[in-house]
Amino acid sequence: MPQTLLISTPMALCTLFGRGMRRGPRPAGAPDGAAPAAPEVSAAPDAGFLRRLPPALGRTLVALQMEDHYVRAHTAKGSTLIFIPLRQAIVEFPPTAGLQTHRSWWVARDAVTGIVRDGRNVRLRLSNGLEAPVSRARVAAVKAAGFLPGQD
Repeated sequence: MPQTLLISTPMALCTLFGRGMRRGPRPAGAPDGAAPAAPEVSAAPDAGFLRRLPPALGRTLVALQMEDHYVRAHTAKGSTLIFIPLRQAIVEFPPTAGLQTHRSWWVARDAVTGIVRDGRNVRLRLSNGLEAPVSRARVAAVKAAGFLPGQD
């Protein structure tokens, strides 16, 4: 009984005061508490997401890539992880800024430089050298949006 109290008391206090127990470094935008807070919804799609990027990466967004509960923001100067669901990050951009090409990828319209075909698979070549996948279910939407250069 005394051992249980000795071990559980500090843990309960940490939880009670919202400090939580963290393990390792956290990406930019991750919450301080033990439980992640829900992201705020932007009232207007004003590309507020760009304010979350570290200044060293600039503001030229190339693509967003989902990684678990984070989004990897790829810019012309590099990439970083930001704690936000992909669907919420996409809402923060005007619809004309880009397009979700895959369940885990969003691509900026200005970043597409070409296409790569491998059988039925299609990938968009981006200005920073990355290749973003296009799911088969979204090929028609990507083509209609004009993201597939040189396609009929």
